[in-house]
Order: sequence, then C-alpha cells, then structure tokens
Amino acid sequence: MKRRLFGICVAAISLAAQPALSAGMLDYRFGFNAYFGGFKVGEGNGELHWGDGRYAMDFKAQSAGALELLMKVDQTAFSNGRLDAKPQVERHRNQNFDGKKNNWIELAFTPETVDIVDAKPDPKTEKTRSPIPADMLRGVVDPMTAVLSLGLTATATDRCDATLPVFDGRRRYDAVFSQVGSEKYKGPAGVRDTLKCKFDFVRRAGYKKKDKRWKGLTGTVWLQTLGEGLPMLPVRVQVETSYGTALVHMVSARPMK
Repeated sequence: MKRRLFGICVAAISLAAQPALSAGMLDYRFGFNAYFGGFKVGEGNGELHWGDGRYAMDFKAQSAGALELLMKVDQTAFSNGRLDAKPQVERHRNQNFDGKKNNWIELAFTPETVDIVDAKPDPKTEKTRSPIPADMLRGVVDPMTAVLSLGLTATATDRCDATLPVFDGRRRYDAVFSQVGSEKYKGPAGVRDTLKCKFDFVRRAGYKKKDKRWKGLTGTVWLQTLGEGLPMLPVRVQVETSYGTALVHMVSARPMK
C-alpha cells in the first residue's frame, strides 16, 4: 500500500511538471513537494527543454518526510518529441525503485502504434494483465506528454476541457479534464489568475485482475501562468483516493542558466 500511495503522489507531481509550447527555446527547472494526510511524503524536480519544434522533459521524485522513515522510493522519467499542432511524443522511459524492487519501461511512439523497447518486467509476460487491443494504441501519448497537451489547450483557449488517450507502457486509460472555474491562487510566482479543473483517469485496458479494487484517480488541478512566455502550468494538484487525499504543490519555477 505504501508504494501505491507514493505512486499516487508521483503521478500528481508528474501532472504538475508539464509545460506547454513557447515561441523560442526555453529551459526551466521546477520543484515540488507532495503530502498525504497532512504529512510530507515526497519531493521532486523536473527540467524542461522546449522550442524550435522539439520538447524534452526529465523528471525525478523521491520519498521524503514521514514516508522515508518507512521506505526509500525513487522514480525517474523522461519524454521527448516534436511540437507540431499538438505534441507528438517519440520516446518515453520511466523507472521505479523502492529499495526491494526495480522496474522500468521504455517506449517508442509513432502516430499509429507504440513499441516496447525495454521493460522489466515485460508486460507481455504478465499473464494476469488484461490485453490492450491494437486500436486502443493509435494516437496515444505518455503521461508526461498528456499534460503537455493539456497545457497547450489551456493556453490557447483559457479552458482545460480535454480527453487525452494515455498509455504508460502497461496500462491504457483516458485522462479526462473539465473546467470547474477560475480563482486567485498563490503559486511560486505569487498570486495569479488560476484555472481550476477537475480530472478523472478512466481505466480502459492493461490492468491486472487485482487492480479491480483500484478505481483509478480523480482530483483537481490548478493551472496558472508563471511568467512571460510561459503557458499555464499546474501549481497545485489534489488527488482523491480510497486512502485519503494527496496534495502536490509547486514550490519553485525558474529559468535554467
């Protein structure tokens, strides 16, 4: 259960780490803290490089505070691709280490399908995992690029209504975002106009039988513009689970020198 709780917080940090398209080449670094039940359980940072028709994102998260007293957890992730009318992911890799288990998956994307380049364990060998039909893999993106797409939508329309088909290498789900309203919110750049958006992760395929007990993720994300030339970014993510509420706050956002 502890690994699952940390995974929830990592997913939320990843959600909060995604930028959108800018006119020039920009390099930014972001920092985040994660909390569960009022206790700090994780922290993370991301480095973004995007512009000239390309994007790349490196992300690292680790257990902290109360959770670190119980177990050591580390996660790294990377995505890159083209910036066309919408982000076109080409490569994605994520790796998780919890002190006992080390697993990873690396994916190569095309507009038509996804290939597993490397994985431990290989999803194809996990007999209890439900198969994913080929048509469900057309046009999918990885979790990091999904929120990049959300950022582009919010920047262009000042709304966050979107349904994004996501494949993380093992599970296929839809990330459904809908506008709740707008408000003033204090992020790392101060009090700014902020979009408040609900999200639901709707399971489609690739889940293990025991995952039937897990109903997916729902929550709220707050998006705001942090500086000139930047699109709206998530500065707060609240995730509702059967165990309680997880919170992720962006604590820093600055250009890389």
